[in-house]
Amino acid sequence: MMEAHNALQDLDDGPRMLFRSAHIYTLLLAGLHLALAAIGPIWRPLYWPMILASGLCIAGLLLVSYGFFMESFAVDLNRPLLKMGLFGVFGAAVILAINGISRSLRLGQALNERH
Repeated sequence: MMEAHNALQDLDDGPRMLFRSAHIYTLLLAGLHLALAAIGPIWRPLYWPMILASGLCIAGLLLVSYGFFMESFAVDLNRPLLKMGLFGVFGAAVILAINGISRSLRLGQALNERH
C-alpha cells in the first residue's frame, strides 16, 4: 500500500481516515462470526435466532467488503452500503443479546422441555 498508493498522502483527511480505518469493520465481522460459531451448540432450543444472526452477519460482511473496496475513495464521505452492513452487524448483536437474556431467564429450556 505504501508503494502503490503513496501512503494515501494525496487524499484529503476525511477520505484518508475512512480508507485506513475500513479494515476494522471487517475484523469486527470476523469476531462476530467467531462468537456465533462458539455459541452455536448452546442455541439448540432457540435455533432460528442463530440462523437470522448468521444471515445478518453474512450480508453485513458482503456489504462491508464491497464498501471497503468500492466506497473507500468516495469524496463526499457518504458510504451507504458500508452503513447498511454495519446496521446488519448491529442487528445480529441485538439478536445475540436478546437470546442471551432469554437463556438467562430460561425461556429456551421451557421450549425444549415441551418436545
